[in-house]
Amino acid sequence: MAKLSCLSDKIAETFFDWYINNCYPHYKDVKHPKLKIEQKNRVLGVISEFIFDAGCGDVDDIDILVNMANVYFRQPFPRCDHNINHFANFGVLKTQYYKSDYRDNPLPREYHDL
Repeated sequence: MAKLSCLSDKIAETFFDWYINNCYPHYKDVKHPKLKIEQKNRVLGVISEFIFDAGCGDVDDIDILVNMANVYFRQPFPRCDHNINHFANFGVLKTQYYKSDYRDNPLPREYHDL
């Protein structure tokens, strides 16, 4: 794993909390399934490393992840409940990064709730 910046770790933690407590319940109308500590640590590590590797790391870059998650939830995935364990995969993150054009089509601020 790449050496991570403190800022990418903080962004990952903030995003994780938003995804679990706001985004998932908003789209699924249920609470996100409880994660084991090992799962949470893996998810945080993957997201933090993605932020670092993608050259993100500005406080405003939380908006990139938020938009990526909103794009992700609008896509049908067969046999997938949109659990953060699925989202926190380098292939999924890379795909959502390229599918979300946050600069030209920002989401309304009320979807961010950060």
